[in-house]
Amino acid sequence: MVEIIKRYAALGKEPQVSYWRDSNMKEIDFIIEKGGRPQYAIEVKSTTTYRPRAFQNLEDIAPLIGVDPEHRYLVYGGDETFETKHGTVLSFTNLGRLVE
Repeated sequence: MVEIIKRYAALGKEPQVSYWRDSNMKEIDFIIEKGGRPQYAIEVKSTTTYRPRAFQNLEDIAPLIGVDPEHRYLVYGGDETFETKHGTVLSFTNLGRLVE
């Protein structure tokens, strides 16, 4: 997440970043807002192996806050970045793509 904040700073912008947890203890690690509305929902996993079930919280919570699958990201320690029907699996090394 520090990489995203550094990129925003380099562009002279300040990101609006928050965290979400509901009453059932489901959480989304980061929500980035643009224009006062959630733009991206990001779940971070330390594993280097992608598992589809890692999108579960994003699928449960993101629709409630108005974030569509094109703006849902699962950041992981693997090398590949690819699209799924649940959202984008994003290698940690490609985090900067969220700021472009």
